[in-house]
Amino acid sequence: MTNKEVNTLIQGDIPVLFDFYADWCGPCQAQTPIINEIEKHYGEQLHILRINVDKERKLSEKYSIFSIPSLILMHKGEQKWKVAGVRSMRDIQKIVD
Repeated sequence: MTNKEVNTLIQGDIPVLFDFYADWCGPCQAQTPIINEIEKHYGEQLHILRINVDKERKLSEKYSIFSIPSLILMHKGEQKWKVAGVRSMRDIQKIVD
């Protein structure tokens, strides 16, 4: 996904959850099934962007990602939430709702 496409997406009415991860990261692997459940739960009411920090260094730098997994919730161009570390489905749902 290009930077322009990301910018267009985060400006929209549908919230966007960024999931910054790396394939080699154990905690990231633990977070993945939770993100998959979030995706199923919200369907088209939430966009989820999975960002591999090793492949998308510029995007990771843009959002100041220093540890992974990291989650960022954007809505209408504004950052609503940012957290590092594994989070439960319940924690993520509280923020998205």
